Amino acid sequence: MNDNQVVKTRARWPAVIGTIGIILAVLSLIDAFGDLVSPAVWSREELVVLFSTEFLRSLEEMLPPPGWLLFSSIIGWLLGVLLLTGSIFLVRRRQIGVTLCKAWSLVAIPWALVHTGLAYAWFQRIPEGTLQQQVAGWEGVIAVAFIMGAAIAVAFPVFLLIWFARHSVRAAYTAW
Repeated sequence: MNDNQVVKTRARWPAVIGTIGIILAVLSLIDAFGDLVSPAVWSREELVVLFSTEFLRSLEEMLPPPGWLLFSSIIGWLLGVLLLTGSIFLVRRRQIGVTLCKAWSLVAIPWALVHTGLAYAWFQRIPEGTLQQQVAGWEGVIAVAFIMGAAIAVAFPVFLLIWFARHSVRAAYTAW
């Protein structure tokens, strides 16, 4: 090869980001499925064997409304399918993949913040008793854990929005 020849290499970022998206989407789908079937798997009688009745009563008082788990699972499934589809198209270098990943990001960020905020609010409803004694003194650590959870949940969607907004990246995917 001489100095006048230019070797044109294909960018690797669509495959890398798409693969990360596929992995996260599959994990999201597994999590949403687990949330959906967990009430059917564990009966109250089985839980009483594992935990004290007082502990279970404490947990029941801080659980979200009955329809929330179903609603949350459905949203999780929809977001997982959206990310999975967008990521597959991204690996295949289709512009629709970028559009779907951006749409996922714009929905996933507020969903993660609302979901984490509501989970923290429900956690704050710890009734008097055994569970409250177990978490006494750990309130700050628990709050930090919820904040870190929210930060982790929004990290990939924020990254995608920033990445796709870069001029060089936009030029690459508009050429597909």
